[in-house]
Amino acid sequence: MTPTVDARPSVQVEISIDTPEHLLDEPLLSRTTIKQLTEAGIDESTASNLLRITKGYWGESSNDILDEIEKEKGIEIALLTLDVLSMCDHGNHEGAHQRLHMAANQAHEVTPKELIAAISSPANTEEFFTWMEEEGMPSPSDREDWMLYLHPEQEKIAFAELSGPVRLRGVSGSGKTSVLVHRARHLAKKYNEPVLVVSLTNSMKKLLEELIIALCGAERNLIRVATVSGLAKDVVRDIHPEGERWYTMPDQRLKNEAMEKAVLAVNSEITGSNQSISRLTLPQLKQFLEDEFGFIRTRLIPSEYSQYTLSSFRRAGRGQALAESARHTVLKGLLVYEEYLRGLHKLDDEGVAQIAVEVIQKLVESLNCCKSGGE
Repeated sequence: MTPTVDARPSVQVEISIDTPEHLLDEPLLSRTTIKQLTEAGIDESTASNLLRITKGYWGESSNDILDEIEKEKGIEIALLTLDVLSMCDHGNHEGAHQRLHMAANQAHEVTPKELIAAISSPANTEEFFTWMEEEGMPSPSDREDWMLYLHPEQEKIAFAELSGPVRLRGVSGSGKTSVLVHRARHLAKKYNEPVLVVSLTNSMKKLLEELIIALCGAERNLIRVATVSGLAKDVVRDIHPEGERWYTMPDQRLKNEAMEKAVLAVNSEITGSNQSISRLTLPQLKQFLEDEFGFIRTRLIPSEYSQYTLSSFRRAGRGQALAESARHTVLKGLLVYEEYLRGLHKLDDEGVAQIAVEVIQKLVESLNCCKSGGE
């Protein structure tokens, strides 16, 4: 587990990162009804699709899901979807329902009597933490002002003097985005140097850009917001010797063709064998390979693929580790997928990110050699 620095003392908890395989196939919104979703402003067709999203699919494709919803339904629905699915993914179904109630304008300010009853209820946490209401706190109905507001405790984090990387953790609505935006502004003003803010999705990128524009003055020109995918493309364009000239992005049809060839290659390899994946139907094998390819390519660059074939390489999310023989077979399928796209001079998002990592590594090695030579 990566060491972290918290702004306050924390309790060390042992956490298992292996999710039993049967849980990955369960719908995330198993305790949510279509009525709750539609009352929150989500149309019935989108709500039906959300109810079919499984834990495993969300883990592998959350970016694609959110980008598609933002494109079709707008950023507000995309952010609502992000909150609800993320909370359900962490088992907080009640929190997801409260978020939907807020979106449906069904939430109300509790009376002192209701607050005391909620604190005293055994159904709630044994410890109750809150911040005292401060003078000048904005109304939660003013979305932009509310998201930019910093409580004094949040200010300590946003403006802290830190000596290294820090991970900020908190539940949905705890103010992580607000702290991030203020932190970016603080660093830009303090050092008068460029600050990079990276998000996973386009919807979050747009929200961060809106908040930075609203918060910042002249320092906003020093702050850049990018998605991981967009940043990778920029790195390849600016650092790779051939820039972007040597590849284009494949459409979904080409990616499907590449995956079909990979499935056929793997199926031919496992037919008649005792490998565990030989029991999968072709549709199941396709879904399995898509998940496994994504896992490999977001953690390793091609020159490191051999690490995946070792049983010591942990695969989070699998109830039982694949045998080394099955891992070799999966890797053969991945090479078929990548070679097909490469033969067409195509790179998908994961491929671009891998190239970006490789060119950065080469640049660092080159700079280190120059430094050593100069000494």
